Amino acid sequence: MSASRFWKTSVLLVCLIPTMLLAACTRRSAAIDQAGDTRLNWEIQPFPARMGEASIDIYLTDTSGAPVQGAQLSFRGDMTHAGMTPVITDLQETEPGVYRGEIEWTMAGAWVLTIQGELEDGRTLKRQIDLEVSP
Repeated sequence: MSASRFWKTSVLLVCLIPTMLLAACTRRSAAIDQAGDTRLNWEIQPFPARMGEASIDIYLTDTSGAPVQGAQLSFRGDMTHAGMTPVITDLQETEPGVYRGEIEWTMAGAWVLTIQGELEDGRTLKRQIDLEVSP
């Protein structure tokens, strides 16, 4: 192997190996949203959101506006910057199509809320909401 070919191969490997490692170590979400026909509305109390205790209500309806009952849902709140512990809770169905969870905002700032779970018919649901929490 000539020196020129050796260096070209070496440069290729130096670039290719980190790219492959990065792709292999990237976390992929197993849950996808299979319930595109299900409408999700939400309400947080107090609103606007501020640090401290709060409740979140998730309202699920089908395309005709009928409540979607029997879902198993969870809530996860992540700050948009790294290093903060997420806020996680299971949501309980309090009336047909209404799911509630109690949470505590631990810091003011930008949050990404993920509502995910499984509908009674086995389809998965996963939605994200952007929220700003005040001090």
